[in-house]
Amino acid sequence: MMVKILSFITIALLMVGCSMRPPSAGAFMAAYQSRSDSSGTVLDGSFSGYAAFSPKSGTTADDSSRLDSWNEVVGYEWRINERVNIYHFIDHFEIGCGLEFMNPYVTMGFASNHFGVMGWTDWGVFGAFFKKPGMIRGGVSLMEQIALTPKMHIGLTQFASRTRAYYWAGDDEFREPYPYSFIEYGGGTYWMYEVKTRLRVNLEFRYSYDVTFKGHRLALDLDLLMGVK
Repeated sequence: MMVKILSFITIALLMVGCSMRPPSAGAFMAAYQSRSDSSGTVLDGSFSGYAAFSPKSGTTADDSSRLDSWNEVVGYEWRINERVNIYHFIDHFEIGCGLEFMNPYVTMGFASNHFGVMGWTDWGVFGAFFKKPGMIRGGVSLMEQIALTPKMHIGLTQFASRTRAYYWAGDDEFREPYPYSFIEYGGGTYWMYEVKTRLRVNLEFRYSYDVTFKGHRLALDLDLLMGVK
């Protein structure tokens, strides 16, 4: 029943879209451990911050309608994201969905106590059917973790992603949001703690190399996860 509900929500949400940044790998692993049983559903609220620096000189952002310098993009990009996720596990396998700045996306993956892999994408994946690969956003993450104590875990993550974000452009009196995309490869570390049964907090730090702009990016995620029946 839950899988049918998630499928319906996913199809409905795929009718709209906005930004698509990598979801937290640590939150995905924490969700696996927050399940109420072998087939459990977990809710996740996420708050993220981003920063970028040190681009190669002369790099530009191009959304097919305007051309701006890296400095303008980074100076006015949205640096904060809020995200809501629903993870549903059947044994070790997960299917879920999320909403980021009104952009719906789906996740699928595998998790265990020490290893995990997660993939994600949004409605832009349909661009493949229209031979428009530039529309596709998504990526894949790998996770490895150990338990420091029964309630505290730390882990490492590596990921590759085609990311879509927004920045504000225009004159000083009127600015409007413009999308831009970039390919990034990176990794990071995360820490999660069991506050109580089926309730966990996750903190994740990531570094990535922006292949499109030849720059460097940082991300910090804070997640609160609750397992439900």
